[in-house]
Amino acid sequence: MEAAERKCDRKDGCFHDSHLQDQLRALWTAFCIHAGWEADTEPYDSTMVELWNRVCGRPDGWPDFRSFDGYMCEFLA
Repeated sequence: MEAAERKCDRKDGCFHDSHLQDQLRALWTAFCIHAGWEADTEPYDSTMVELWNRVCGRPDGWPDFRSFDGYMCEFLA
């Protein structure tokens, strides 16, 4: 996850790029599978909020937490 975040730190408008959104989701999915987390559980939800706070305070990202959470858990739910 941090690799995708670092790429975004280097350029503006990065989460408008669907390829980088997909990369972030793939990294998040792999992270959750490795950790044994399921969507809508305590460790998943608290870490998802942290991730939202770190990467989505940008005007080019997702419009709200609900859309971000739905996108990110698509392959886990």
